[in-house]
Amino acid sequence: MYGGSELETKLTTGDKVKLTQVSDYPWDGNVQLTVDVAPKKKAFSVFMRIPEWCEKATLTVNGEPITATITPNTYAEINRVWKKGDKIEMIMPMEAVLMESHPLVEESRNQVAVKRGPLVYCLESMDIEGGKRIDDVLIPTDIKFTPKKITIEGSPIVALEGTARLADNASWSGVLYRQVGKADKAVNIRLIPYYAWGNRGKAEMTVWMPLVR
Repeated sequence: MYGGSELETKLTTGDKVKLTQVSDYPWDGNVQLTVDVAPKKKAFSVFMRIPEWCEKATLTVNGEPITATITPNTYAEINRVWKKGDKIEMIMPMEAVLMESHPLVEESRNQVAVKRGPLVYCLESMDIEGGKRIDDVLIPTDIKFTPKKITIEGSPIVALEGTARLADNASWSGVLYRQVGKADKAVNIRLIPYYAWGNRGKAEMTVWMPLVR
């Protein structure tokens, strides 16, 4: 588990090992492990979990790239004789990506969800510029999100800001069918991690949003 922590344990040989981990995961993909205590002249392995979502993780020891195989959804093994002060650094790029479901999931067909690292994001109605309707927000395939640190209920999180499109927001009152309008208006939106929704008053929320190509 990547998070700020300290580990004190013993190997099967009985030798003591102490590691200190510094990380702001899951907001940041930079993880550092420092060896504080290690047996002298005895090699042992440290296994670094490579998350399934991470395609371009890099690993270094004391600033030097390692030769271990780095494959998503596996563990990268680093075997060596460790000494006090050795530092492992893993960098996991965290780009926001659009996710789609299998076409047989009819409820979310032609819709996308947004994911950054291990977290799924959502849109709440108060995070749409100009108070526009949440059902009118369309996500372009080429949308670019900018991470921004904010605080919700005293908890620091990383939100995602980007420019979406707006569907024709004419009233549906008394109308069952109508010609599709152009999504030619831009609207700024902010997404927050799904787990954090419902903490800023009454609002609408959605994870799956219509896609515009």
